Amino acid sequence: GQGPAVTTNSFDIALSFLWDYTAAGSPYLGFALLALAAAALFTAAAAKPNPGLVRLLGVVTIAVATLFVVQMYRGVTEGGGTIGDVFDFLGFAIWVAVGAGVVLLTAARR
Repeated sequence: GQGPAVTTNSFDIALSFLWDYTAAGSPYLGFALLALAAAALFTAAAAKPNPGLVRLLGVVTIAVATLFVVQMYRGVTEGGGTIGDVFDFLGFAIWVAVGAGVVLLTAARR
């Protein structure tokens, strides 16, 4: 039979995928990403956001995005794919997440 379908939908991927690209099951990465986004939103919406917390959220966002890209690379290349295949699977959402992390990092400096 065929193996599992390749997906980049974070609600189809286990949170433990970030450190083990063969992981399956729950909790799902999507819920952790929603929690991270909610924390960033509430922190940014505060009247006087804590710059250290904003910076930390930016670093965590970039770290999660980086881990996701590395694990996608490991999984795709182990299956015989190329770096081009990795970029095909990633789509644009990962770059939006990296951009959000950079915005959080730079916003904390003011």
